[in-house]
Amino acid sequence: MVTEWLTACIKEAKAKAEVKVLVDRQRDIIDQYREFSPVGTQIKRKERAVGIAEDNYRRQIGGLAEAHLRLQNIKMTTANGGSIPRVSADRQWQKKNYLRPCRILRQYDIHKRLLPAD
Repeated sequence: MVTEWLTACIKEAKAKAEVKVLVDRQRDIIDQYREFSPVGTQIKRKERAVGIAEDNYRRQIGGLAEAHLRLQNIKMTTANGGSIPRVSADRQWQKKNYLRPCRILRQYDIHKRLLPAD
């Protein structure tokens, strides 16, 4: 009977120790969760900011490519002394379409900003 009581006391002490270890581990996990849970939202916020910055960069690169093409167009149209080659009377519609980009550039005064400073 004493031996049974002694083994029951030992089992109880062992169970209390196991419960204490589990409770401590649970507290550690909860503390880690509290520490790292805001990190997920911060990462998402930073990913959104990076995505916006990438989109802006892509738009700027596209705009620069467009500006470069306009500059090349200006250089090609002004390559022969600023005069545009004459076209025959039956091809007036081609002349009109040929001059349209230059008119647009002059209208917005883009050609002055795109040309390199001498």
